[in-house]
Amino acid sequence: MIQINDFTYQQDTYYYDLETYFVKNGTDNYLYIERTAESDYRSVGVYKITPDEVSYIGEFGGGIGRFTNGRNFEIIRRVDLLSTYSVIVDSYMGEDGMPVAYGDVYEVEYAFTLTSIAPIEAELTDGNGNLTGETCVFPEGTNFTFVRTDGE
Repeated sequence: MIQINDFTYQQDTYYYDLETYFVKNGTDNYLYIERTAESDYRSVGVYKITPDEVSYIGEFGGGIGRFTNGRNFEIIRRVDLLSTYSVIVDSYMGEDGMPVAYGDVYEVEYAFTLTSIAPIEAELTDGNGNLTGETCVFPEGTNFTFVRTDGE
């Protein structure tokens, strides 16, 4: 429940841990309310605050990492690609109060390595993660260390 003067906003939700961030974006005020549920799944509800009401803007999957201000904070998402791990992207608050990533490449929070049990053909990327159009077959037993992803 959020109460502003005589206005009360109530939303039922399940969580076992709750973090709240008050964020100013220009002249607008927002609450980011991060909820952690089972399996440590995190999501953040975004609410706009005015002197007369609270309005629900939306929700995004993931949690908030380092938060300094609305122009510079981290979003941490859980990704399930060949394994389960966390990725981080630097973000800022958009005009509507929702976060916007500065880029589309997520850094893997804790790099990990998988070893192939069969040959894998893959398209190569440059140092910035852009596809080069060149392919390569990696033999069985190749170690792959995850450091960045587009989350897909």
